[in-house]
Amino acid sequence: MYCTSHYSFFSGESIIRYIEWNLKQSKKTHLPELEILSDKYFISNVHSPITSLYIHPETNTLIAAGTLKDNLCCNHIEVIDLATGISRQELDRLNNDSKISAVTEQQIINIFLGHHNKKAARVNVAISQDRKILATSSQRSQKCNQKNNSVILWDLQSGKQIHTLKGHINKVTSLAISNYNSILATASEDGTIKEWDIKTGDNLSSEKNNYNIVANSNLSYNNGLIQLKSSSPSDLFSIDSEANILAVAKDGSILAFSKHDRYTEQIKINEIEIFNIKTYQNLTTLYHDGVSGIAISPDGNTIATMGVDLKTSDRGSFINYVNIKLWQVKL
Repeated sequence: MYCTSHYSFFSGESIIRYIEWNLKQSKKTHLPELEILSDKYFISNVHSPITSLYIHPETNTLIAAGTLKDNLCCNHIEVIDLATGISRQELDRLNNDSKISAVTEQQIINIFLGHHNKKAARVNVAISQDRKILATSSQRSQKCNQKNNSVILWDLQSGKQIHTLKGHINKVTSLAISNYNSILATASEDGTIKEWDIKTGDNLSSEKNNYNIVANSNLSYNNGLIQLKSSSPSDLFSIDSEANILAVAKDGSILAFSKHDRYTEQIKINEIEIFNIKTYQNLTTLYHDGVSGIAISPDGNTIATMGVDLKTSDRGSFINYVNIKLWQVKL
């Protein structure tokens, strides 16, 4: 299991802390517990705050998205090599711009600029299994603006744009590439799922069903693509939310996603819906404040959610404490 957090230098670069955890069973309680395997730091040129962080274990990369300090008009997307992380001691010794630049040059594999927005927006990402194609979309809502609601296909090695896919009339909320790297599925708040030919960029199909989710799994049918549909948008996601988070177990058994952001005076409340993909059964709903990440164990039996607990300080003010919760799931 992996966990990321970020803060920044005074000069504007963001510092990403990357912790790798081992999920094991406690000998005393026989419940899942976590132990830290590694703790690394990376430096991104993305101006704080970073709007999206994605870990791709198959390519050993971390993808960070946001904007640059001197260029706020479009999203800046970086692919970072996870093998180049530095320790906290090494980070503390970076006391000038030249040392910081030397680390970023070593860690950043490629940079992509796209999805023009007036301010930073969350970016959705999908990577093909052959590690050649990167698909991205922006979650900045631009109704009836196909340019800003487009999906971009990139050559992951060269950084060049291959295709710009236009057709959605509201923001694209999830992306998935088929197991054979030939089809890209996109879901949008315009109420459609579209499928695209990755090689040609042609739109192969479009299905209207109010609101949808697409994801990729190791399931053999439908090229591994999962399509979760609803006749009512509110059944799945909050339409106005840009913080929807999706996770799928590697064996294709469980899908989890956050929905229905509710706000109190102090904090955002998330509901996390758990689905059995094979039976399309809604198994349960989890509740965790301020959810920023979801991970599922390979066998689908354990779900980890990263969020916060709201506590009162000695002075009476509210403080958010970041935490990770583990949940057991029965199919």
